[in-house]
Amino acid sequence: MNKHPAKRQAFTIPEMLAVVAILTIIISILMPAIWKGREASREVMCKSNQRQIGMAFMSYARDHGNKLPVNSNGNNPGDWLTYAPGATTPDLKWANGPQTGSLFPYVNKRPELYLCPSLDKGVLGSGVGSNGRFDITAFAVFAGANTFNISMQSQVRVLGVWQDILTPIIIEEDPVQLNGNNREGHFANVDVMGQWHFDGGSFAAIDGSSMRMVFPKTTVVMANDFQTRARAGSGDWINMGQPGGYGWWNTR
Repeated sequence: MNKHPAKRQAFTIPEMLAVVAILTIIISILMPAIWKGREASREVMCKSNQRQIGMAFMSYARDHGNKLPVNSNGNNPGDWLTYAPGATTPDLKWANGPQTGSLFPYVNKRPELYLCPSLDKGVLGSGVGSNGRFDITAFAVFAGANTFNISMQSQVRVLGVWQDILTPIIIEEDPVQLNGNNREGHFANVDVMGQWHFDGGSFAAIDGSSMRMVFPKTTVVMANDFQTRARAGSGDWINMGQPGGYGWWNTR
């Protein structure tokens, strides 16, 4: 009987290189799927956050004569996002949100709901990434609007084509503005919709739902690209990019 079994031959260098090459290929195949799965999970959480903010808008309205909150860049009491009396710079206003906003008690004082986990925190004022306080803004045109005067029916123009959507109340905004020199709570004029997900962005609608818009990465969708029906009466289409003013929508 042989008491000394044959020694196990070690991997040769070519065999090891082949194994490494195979593992590298497998990882390169799996990583995009893993990343997409993680991003899909973040997007679901982001939409959930927006839906809770949207529901808070409706709860606020029920407690205030069916009127949505103030939207005044932090200059007036009752502003939904932040109230910073005397603040003269975006930094000072930004530092007060969202904790001083009138909506904060309606989200159980949870500041994380104002952020999207898909957007990494950026350097303040750089125009890149989250400003660390809020990644969403609200359509200025609906400040102080009676919810019964807001139509469910709206449209958005993407690549020159109008698409039917439910009327948005809050929306993701591009970090170029929201982490640049325009860190305030309303969406109007040339403010640009954010697009840090796969191929589009999302918003919370007047019915309390959260919806996703799909559009190419190179497409710019501004507040002026949204329009909605006037309240019962004329039924005309009205541009939603207008700054309006508190209660302005109730006269449309």
